[in-house]
Amino acid sequence: MKRQLSTTPLTRRSALGLGALGLGTLAACNVSTETGSGTGAENPEFGFEGIPDSGADLPTEDVTIGWMDSGDLKAMFLEPFFASYMDKHANITVDYQPSSWDTINEAIPVAVRNNSAPDVFARPASMPTQSAISEGWISPLDDVVPDFEEWKAGFPEGAFIPGVHVFDGLTYTWPMNSSKRFEYLQLTNTALLADAGYDPAARLGLDDLREVCRAVTENGDGDAYGLMIDGTRIAQVALMFAQMLGHSVINTGGFRGLDLRTGEYDLTAPEVIEAFELLLAIDADGSIFPGYISLDDATARSRFPQGVAGILLDGPWAIPAYQRDFPDFEFEVGQPPSADGGASAPYPFWEQGANDLYLFAGARHPEVIGDMFHYLGSAEGQANIIVAAQGNLSSVTPSANELAAQSTELDARAVAAVEVAGELMRLAPDPRLRNADNAEVILRHQPPSTTFADLGQAVFSGQGELRASLQQLEDESNRALDEAISAAQEAGANVSREDWVFANWDPSADFTAEQYQGA
Repeated sequence: MKRQLSTTPLTRRSALGLGALGLGTLAACNVSTETGSGTGAENPEFGFEGIPDSGADLPTEDVTIGWMDSGDLKAMFLEPFFASYMDKHANITVDYQPSSWDTINEAIPVAVRNNSAPDVFARPASMPTQSAISEGWISPLDDVVPDFEEWKAGFPEGAFIPGVHVFDGLTYTWPMNSSKRFEYLQLTNTALLADAGYDPAARLGLDDLREVCRAVTENGDGDAYGLMIDGTRIAQVALMFAQMLGHSVINTGGFRGLDLRTGEYDLTAPEVIEAFELLLAIDADGSIFPGYISLDDATARSRFPQGVAGILLDGPWAIPAYQRDFPDFEFEVGQPPSADGGASAPYPFWEQGANDLYLFAGARHPEVIGDMFHYLGSAEGQANIIVAAQGNLSSVTPSANELAAQSTELDARAVAAVEVAGELMRLAPDPRLRNADNAEVILRHQPPSTTFADLGQAVFSGQGELRASLQQLEDESNRALDEAISAAQEAGANVSREDWVFANWDPSADFTAEQYQGA
């Protein structure tokens, strides 16, 4: 039978990009915990061979399974997994289509209407999960994944969030990877920093950042600048700097600036003003890459390894891309600047999982998908995902992370990124885990028409006054949350603004399941 693994075959460079581990090694080994349980394995081997039977009643005739997602880090583990899965099941072909988000956003709605969608797909950005359910796009997993309740119990408490994974008591997706990924790693161009007289691996203070950017710019003489950033993320970076200064707010989506200790948005705090003013000063120095306001994050990311800037603040997904596409580019991975170059305040986040995938309601062989999900969601499967991704991903399941950490094949920069996340990120309380009805609030939440990205572009292009713009967005954000709560109440949800107040939250520590009882 013809094997159809991917419409985007690995190039030689892509294969080599798997680093010291290599595809051959991945295919030749599997996690073995026979000498211990969980993290107690001695010298565990990793890989997707030896996928255990789940008990699924799989087809015996020749079948093809369609799977479309955004590729990138996911392709690093899905391609070897599919190869091993097809080796085990010779009658099953996987048509894996790693695609751009533009393609997913355009192709999936059309394919669903034509009943020709891939069996598994990433959800288009314009289609909320609740809408995908009500429109009949996707099916729950409860009767698809073998031994579903036992499988689900293998995840930590709180991993399945109402309104994210669970709707009306049914589970439509699952946290394939952890969202504990720090999105503002300090990536430094080793040569540019060294030529300017600075240690590229050193953690900077925020005051140092301006000096370093100025020095790199002067040394670059018009060819290189201190800081690469883009107009869509500059306000997010400013808020992250404020967090490093001790402003403990959420920095995610429509909830940027929400302080869960008070349940109020706080975008006018002194730390926020200080952070914005620092970036404005760096801009006034001429130390930011020219034209950054009109750049998007993908363009800024792609320009950075071309030697045009000394520092970029970006997520771990940039690491394998640089190693694959710019193998000669030398860069360091570290924590973003803190107040004085020492320890900084923690970065609160919501663990909502990452890389969620959905089962097409018209899938012809859902039992195959259930079989695959059963393994990929197990501790062994999760550990193999981490290793296959060279450590660029982590799991919501602690035992999987601990098992994968025993691999000697993880990429050093990826490990550094994980360490940064571990040192900075702390679980914030999630109102949905206190009261599942708050999923209705988030479903009805309509962020202000002026987004945080809009604010940043206005302020840094000189079209908006900083304090007035922040105050306006803070007021509009608080009003939007009130309106969402009112709308949820009208729909029958038992919710209030008090659900969003966690007076017992200490941002320096993870918020635990037990603390919801006393919140």
